[in-house]
Amino acid sequence: MKIEFILPGFLFLLIVLTGLVLRWRERPFNQFLLAIHKLLSLGCLIYIGMVLYRIYSTSFITPSVCLLIVLTGGLFVSSIATGAVISAAKKASHPVLLAHRFLSLGVIIFSFFTLWVVTR
Repeated sequence: MKIEFILPGFLFLLIVLTGLVLRWRERPFNQFLLAIHKLLSLGCLIYIGMVLYRIYSTSFITPSVCLLIVLTGGLFVSSIATGAVISAAKKASHPVLLAHRFLSLGVIIFSFFTLWVVTR
């Protein structure tokens, strides 16, 4: 298994676990756990960005792969934005909660697919 998959996989596992714990807890959220969840997400985004930049600077990337990278980044940013809405609101609406869950799942799937396409 390539090293580019190990750290994001571990980070995604921790992000999902902390997200599940936050989901099961009542409001107000535990600020320490919420901060860990946010920092893990940001760290994962930065790490994947660094891997993709390193690959981009050493090899040619086709426009379709570039589009896949942009789509993955957009999903990541959208997931972080919906998470911010959830943590800032007194009571988050059901559509925002669903959007965050589906966007987070999309981030995981597209991140691994993007890394797989770029590193093969």
